[in-house]
Amino acid sequence: TDANNNPVEAQGDSFFKSVEETEDSVTFIMANGNKIVMPKASGTYLKFENDANEPFFVFDAGKGQKLKFKFANLHSLELIEAPAGWKVFLHVPQKELEIVAPQDATYGVRDIILRGLDKNGMVYQAIAKVSVSGKAYSDPNGLFVLNEGNMTTQSGSLIFITPDKQVLNNLYFTMNGRRLGNSAQDLFIKDGKMYIISQNGGTSATGSTFDSDGRLIIANAETMQKVEGYNDELSTLSMPSHVAVLDDANVFIRDTKGVHIFNTTTNELSLIAGTRGAAKNRMAVADGKVFVIAGKKIFVLEANRLDIAHTIDMGVNISGLLRAKDGNLWVSTTGAPNKIAKVSSSTYAVIKENEITEGKLGAGWGATPGITAKGDTLYYSNAGTTIYRHIFSTEESKMMIDAKTVVPNASMIYNNIAVHPISGKVYMTTIKGYGWDFLTNNISEFDFSGAEPKLTENYTDHTYFPAGIFFSADFQ
Repeated sequence: TDANNNPVEAQGDSFFKSVEETEDSVTFIMANGNKIVMPKASGTYLKFENDANEPFFVFDAGKGQKLKFKFANLHSLELIEAPAGWKVFLHVPQKELEIVAPQDATYGVRDIILRGLDKNGMVYQAIAKVSVSGKAYSDPNGLFVLNEGNMTTQSGSLIFITPDKQVLNNLYFTMNGRRLGNSAQDLFIKDGKMYIISQNGGTSATGSTFDSDGRLIIANAETMQKVEGYNDELSTLSMPSHVAVLDDANVFIRDTKGVHIFNTTTNELSLIAGTRGAAKNRMAVADGKVFVIAGKKIFVLEANRLDIAHTIDMGVNISGLLRAKDGNLWVSTTGAPNKIAKVSSSTYAVIKENEITEGKLGAGWGATPGITAKGDTLYYSNAGTTIYRHIFSTEESKMMIDAKTVVPNASMIYNNIAVHPISGKVYMTTIKGYGWDFLTNNISEFDFSGAEPKLTENYTDHTYFPAGIFFSADFQ
């Protein structure tokens, strides 16, 4: 080798002329041209590979592509699982699969599994998570549940439930080998990227540390692979809880001091003057602006502007704020009587306001709105297990169901209900209680489209203090 420890060709009477190294062997080329090939000692393994060294692979529909794999010390190798309708051919000598995803591929993430046996009959498996471009975790028919995690000893996590009812736990960790921040609170999807905010990042309030990618994590919304993570850049934030995004230079983050604009390109963080008192609840984006609950008022915030552009005064306390399908705003208030209003996102005027005649519109102690909407049909539960419906066009309020009567161990709701903007199914997250009882929990799906309410699905024991239910379709 030379002074920089780089190999150089031998000179003079050296025994070896050069050395060639590959993944599997080292070849010594002697001065007379003869070669000595020595295989590298290695363990037994079987794994898929790609440039990002991740287990997730995205394919273009109808196009032939190759998926490489590696193995060592295996005596047999076979393909044991492939998605229905996919053409998958195993070529062992080339260490590759030839794959064609169907033109009519459906949404979802599926498995391709290779299995190998060593000389002792031990089984080795390699699993590739595959999907068709545009049809993975960005599937508008699926849903996410964001977990806070235990505030003292556990980081946040993300659940994805596919349209065919498959529950994928700890999704971000599965795709990245790193964790969300401690006490994850909120997420927002914009331009193919998911922004996830946590209160504590990699260090909990009690000093426990986690292998987290930061307080604010940006992931590819389709593959869930990390794009960027920010922690030290946001060290001046105080318990950040919610995020809303206009573009890369205008990421709005709410904390106990108010609302800040974070520029992800320059890493500049700026507090918007006058926003102290912003509620610990979701912000809404409509008409190219960010709308924020602040007691009886709504702050209107604009890109690249460090003051409040406008204030909407509702006169009574606000429990929920959502972007409506028509681009305006739904606002729930808890005065006497409780009301739901449609507010213009451009003129800020109240378009129409309805009284609620059944139930209440409180949001409780949680971090999610007291209302949820599909079209002009809104649902609410007053942070309890009884679900109510209000049809805005007919002004009808109705009690639909008490989840406790059909869901086991639904002692208390943890954050508020959410309606799927496509299917119209209503979802509720409940826990048995605090202490270790939080491990007994439910993600419940209700169908209110028929004459009688139905519990159509109940996923048990997946959540760790759920911070909210999210649908990618709400961000489209």
